[in-house]
This record gives sequence, structure tokens and C-alpha cells, in this order.
Amino acid sequence: MKKIFLSIGFVWLTISTDAQLPIAQIIKEGIKKVIIAVDLKIQRLQTKTIWLQNAQKVVENEMTKLKLNQISDWVQKQKDLFNSFVITRPSTVTTRKLVTEGYLRNVERSENNPHGFLIEKWVTIKNNDIKTINR
Repeated sequence: MKKIFLSIGFVWLTISTDAQLPIAQIIKEGIKKVIIAVDLKIQRLQTKTIWLQNAQKVVENEMTKLKLNQISDWVQKQKDLFNSFVITRPSTVTTRKLVTEGYLRNVERSENNPHGFLIEKWVTIKNNDIKTINR
């Protein structure tokens, strides 16, 4: 009477005669090879997953740097909006302080907008003469 019990991950064999021993050994070896092959496949998938996760981290870090650079560029542009400027006329030279406010929006670059951004809700807060020199 032959009895073979098989469960995933483990092999139980009940052998009733010595003549079945080589067949049982062959089945055991085959199952071991299948388990090893499946394990190697899982290891390869895990390695690939780890590689993809690391690549995702690199991409996220670069995107964060890009966003931070955009923010720092905007802060620099905003700072430039608070600077004073000089108006030179034939009769006078005037130094003026201009404070403005607006929101930047990224848009597609075009022939009419080579910078690729649009300033919305532009408001002049202050526009004062600091000093005027007659020529």
C-alpha cells in the first residue's frame, strides 16, 4: 500500500517497502530543487524591488531639491521686488522705492513668455521717492 502526503514547504512520505525508496528519494530531490528555484526567484524579485525603491528615493530627493530651488528662486525674485531703483530724466535723477506683490504661476514657455511663468494679482503696495537730485 502506497501513501504519499505532500504539503507546501514540507514533504511527508510513508513508504511500505524498500523497493519504493529510490522513487521516494527522486521525488524528494525534485521537490528540493523546486523549492530552491522558487526561493531564488523570490530573492531576485526582492532584490529588484529594493533597487526600484532606492531609485524612487533618488527621484523623490531630486524632485524635492527642484521644488526647493523653485521656492528659493521665487524668494529671490520677491526680494528683488522690494529693492529701490533709479529713474534718470534729463532734468533730475530720482531714487524710488517700489514694493509690489503678486503670485507666480508656472505656464508653458512661448515666444511671448520665454520665462515660463505668469505673475497674477499684481499689486503695487508702495511707490515712494527716496531722493531726487536736480541736474
